[in-house]
Amino acid sequence: MKNCRNFILKLVTLAAALTAPAAFGQSKQPPPNSVQSSKILATDAKTDAAILGACSAAADELSRTRVLVSALESENAAVKARLESEQKIASVVEQIATSRAAESAALRAAVKAKDETIAAKDALVANRNALIETLRKKPRSPLKRIGDILIGAAIFAIFK
Repeated sequence: MKNCRNFILKLVTLAAALTAPAAFGQSKQPPPNSVQSSKILATDAKTDAAILGACSAAADELSRTRVLVSALESENAAVKARLESEQKIASVVEQIATSRAAESAALRAAVKAKDETIAAKDALVANRNALIETLRKKPRSPLKRIGDILIGAAIFAIFK
């Protein structure tokens, strides 16, 4: 019985020792770098006619692509030209707005100056009217009245 236990213990140890490398061997290995292991990506062309047809289709697609690329380039050039003209228009509009603002400010200043001039003339007229009224109310001296009469008589004598 003792031998049987030793035998089983040796078998278990042997089995454990043999399964550890087997578990490592089951891990995923990297694929070898060879042509045989690479995937085939190309379509299978069995006859010369199929190859010729595929090449013809590729050439047609390339020529259509070139036409579309040239059309796209011309469209891009037109868009760039339009962008430049829009930028020029925007700068002209900005200049016009600036000049209109300056003109508006100048007109406001002119109207203000006109109003001040009118107010000054109104004040001058009011002062002259006040002076006329004071002169009308002021009595004239007798010598000035005699002088006015003599001047009137001299003018009458001249016309006669």
